[in-house]
Amino acid sequence: MFERFSRDARSVVVSAHTEAAALGHDSIGPEHLFLGLLEQTDGAGFAVLSEAGLDAAGVRRVVLARRPGQGFLGPDDAAALLFALMRWRGRMLSAGSGGKA
Repeated sequence: MFERFSRDARSVVVSAHTEAAALGHDSIGPEHLFLGLLEQTDGAGFAVLSEAGLDAAGVRRVVLARRPGQGFLGPDDAAALLFALMRWRGRMLSAGSGGKA
């Protein structure tokens, strides 16, 4: 299935795996995917997450401060990310790309 991913998506997953291993985690979770997206500074995911105020150093601090099972995003974080995604999609639609980067 991994071969069906685009080159960029594979790069994000590889980065996420590297982040998980570096943090001593035995599986890839949403927090590692966020970190993977933030490592791909030329991608649309990076732009959206940056606009929401996320950066790799800040995400790592949150991940390290959380207890297992506590979850990654708090309600305020999730709302900020959702609004950033909606603004980004609106700009893409206005630009005529159909919401695709």
